Amino acid sequence: MGNPYLNPNEAIILATHRVVVKAVSSDLILTNQRLLMVDSQNSRFIPVTIPLSAIEVVMGAESRTGEPEITLSIAPPGEDEAAQRLPLTFSQWEGEERMDERDDWLERLKEQILLAQKEAQMPVIVSVGGASPPPVAPVTPPESVVSLSPAISGPERVTCPLSGGFPWPALEKPRRSPVFVVGAIGLLALVIAGAILVLPPLLLGNVPGQGDPALRLTPTTPMTPNPTLTPIITLSPTPLPTPEVSLHTTPAAPHYVPPPKTGVWVHVNYSGNYTISYGTPGRMQAVTSMGEQIYNIPAVNDMVEAEILKSDSSGNLLTVEVYKNGKVVGSKTTSAPQGYIDLHVNLAER
Repeated sequence: MGNPYLNPNEAIILATHRVVVKAVSSDLILTNQRLLMVDSQNSRFIPVTIPLSAIEVVMGAESRTGEPEITLSIAPPGEDEAAQRLPLTFSQWEGEERMDERDDWLERLKEQILLAQKEAQMPVIVSVGGASPPPVAPVTPPESVVSLSPAISGPERVTCPLSGGFPWPALEKPRRSPVFVVGAIGLLALVIAGAILVLPPLLLGNVPGQGDPALRLTPTTPMTPNPTLTPIITLSPTPLPTPEVSLHTTPAAPHYVPPPKTGVWVHVNYSGNYTISYGTPGRMQAVTSMGEQIYNIPAVNDMVEAEILKSDSSGNLLTVEVYKNGKVVGSKTTSAPQGYIDLHVNLAER
């Protein structure tokens, strides 16, 4: 029996062995929250979980071989999709009777589904202690205006109305940079030196250009204006948009591979994934595969069974055939989404 991890507040109601679900013999577990199908003999098998609130209809029935069965109608995942039908077959050994066990499961399953649906419809109420605070209107902060007096003797402190009366330091009067002071002193020294050179001749009556040739002023060559630079504008070519090309490919049809000319074989031809259970009663094997495959069944005049379930919702064609010594003795096809095929062939009659 598989031992799945249980959720908080989840308890097991019923559990049993050998229930065939989607052509796989599984352990069936019913809790107060969900229905679990676990294959304890195959570690690669992914457990199937169905929430009880998703099950719409539960009915008792019998399989084609007369074994007791429960049929579930599961709510579809989308609004435009149909409900999914899932049969649960209680497989019986020779001389075994499991009808009472099926009826007990049917009654318990209906009870738990009703409880789960009632619990799912109950409103969720979140209680918060104390009265709810009234809505707070958004507060627009007042505009603060700070005026600085032109005559500031020292750092002045200004109160900001948004800080609760806490004084903020005001701006101080900007100080002169040392570089500015040194430059001003140098400029003043040049002016004094020029005055010393120019004033003595003027006081002595020697006007520049009329007496001492050394003091004649030489006209200065006019400066050539800077040439006007014409900007050069380079236009980069605008890249043309790349057209989008949509490629629609049609999947190729599966290649037909005929089984060998001797022996009993199950031939599956499908382009997608599927799960298959094949063999003779009591000696069934279950695998998950894809594409076209052939499976050998060691049998001569036995009943051969093959149950196949598509793993996708495509409308591609699924074909299943049973070969005996190179001849087809039974076949079925389906193109339904999540399609299911149940094929039984009596080799003694073929």
